Amino acid sequence: MARSLRRPGSQAFLDTTVGTMADSRPHWRSTPDSQNRNILAAIRQLDTADDAQLRWLLEFLRTLLCGDTQRMHGPPELIAPNDFESWFSATSDQTQQSPPPDPLLRQVVLQHRAMANWAGALQSRARDRAAITPADFDRFAEAVVHYHGSLRALERALIHDACMADPLTGVWNRSSLTDRLAAERDRAQRHGGPCSLSMMDLDHFKDINDRHGHAAGDRVLRSVVDVAKRHLRRYDSIFRYGGEEFLFCLPNISVPEARNTMDRIREDIAALRLALPDGSASAITITASFGVAEMDTHHPIEASIERADRALLRAKGGGRNQVCT
Repeated sequence: MARSLRRPGSQAFLDTTVGTMADSRPHWRSTPDSQNRNILAAIRQLDTADDAQLRWLLEFLRTLLCGDTQRMHGPPELIAPNDFESWFSATSDQTQQSPPPDPLLRQVVLQHRAMANWAGALQSRARDRAAITPADFDRFAEAVVHYHGSLRALERALIHDACMADPLTGVWNRSSLTDRLAAERDRAQRHGGPCSLSMMDLDHFKDINDRHGHAAGDRVLRSVVDVAKRHLRRYDSIFRYGGEEFLFCLPNISVPEARNTMDRIREDIAALRLALPDGSASAITITASFGVAEMDTHHPIEASIERADRALLRAKGGGRNQVCT
């Protein structure tokens, strides 16, 4: 594994896996499309790392079973993949995160360290012509199994989050909504404080698709999300609820504060002037309507969403391009 991590392709694993996790997985609430691609790239790199670890393991066992003294006295990285430690530490310094930013990634590092330590112990005994007991080998084997398990757990978590993101806009999709909003409701129940929801619908969006095509519509959706994200905090959430409908979750914000935030988003969306895909001189304009409601921590999530949706209907029925509560 050490040698594979020094190859040029290993730097992608470094940049995508650790860089993507710098904000920790629970806060990937507004992941852009490019970062979602980075998640998928990290998954591929995890597979590469797992394959490299298997090759290293087979080579290490060969040195033990065949008594290859030349390899035993060779460079340490041929036996124990110590580069992983310095590789990860350097990245932690770059992201100014100590301990490493994500618990699952931290577990990979700890299990890798245990595996490398037991490999070093077996290597020393083999070099000294000392007997390797079954207990010694079992500890090493257990460390290998735990390392492999932690790597797979990290991969499963990345796959889960990649599946929960909308591929067009990069925000969370509707499939992830119930669990994530339930987590926010539970947090509000434990710690108190408000949590506001807002439903946003783009006005007359179908006309854009009909007049300019779906490529133009996709560009509008991505641009609107970019505008919204500039007004949101790190721990706010955006979900693509339907075709042109989006749901915002704003923890620790009262309805009046949430209304002000949505109004700023509304104004910036109305100010957008998007060039047409065909390069013509005309531009696309769009407005949005919003409904805001406080999350009711004593009732199902669907009830709070329904209240935000009723407020949205009031905004649309009152002339659109406005925020109602």
